[in-house]
Order: sequence, then C-alpha cells, then structure tokens
Amino acid sequence: MVLSGNTLYGVTKHGGQNSSGTIFSYSIGSKTNFVMHCFGSVTDDGNTPFGSLLLISNTLYGTTEYGRYKF
Repeated sequence: MVLSGNTLYGVTKHGGQNSSGTIFSYSIGSKTNFVMHCFGSVTDDGNTPFGSLLLISNTLYGTTEYGRYKF
C-alpha cells in the first residue's frame, strides 16, 4: 500500500466486478474506501495486479500479470 496525505492506495489481485482485481483508496480521516478501478472491465484492460504500487508526482504506478492499464 502507498500513503499520500491521509489516503492509502492499494490493489487486490482478485475481486471486483470481473474477479480480475482492483485499485482502491482508503481515507484514514473519514474511514471510507473507494474502488478506483475494476480490472478486466474494458477491452485490452490489464488484470491480476501484483507487487507494490509506486507513487511519483501524484501518479500511481503498478504492474499486472496480464495486459496493461493506464489510469
């Protein structure tokens, strides 16, 4: 997971609408979570994220086992 201010960002390898993983955020202050993206939802979408997220200049980077996705 990656912390930016009061928000944590992370990925799940499975789950989401297509069971292909998600990118999510969690607000520490309000204790709310938000699914930012469900993998496998559009043509040529990446799926099955793995590894760590990296935050550089307000942009999240990560890897998937299959395909590609630019968020």
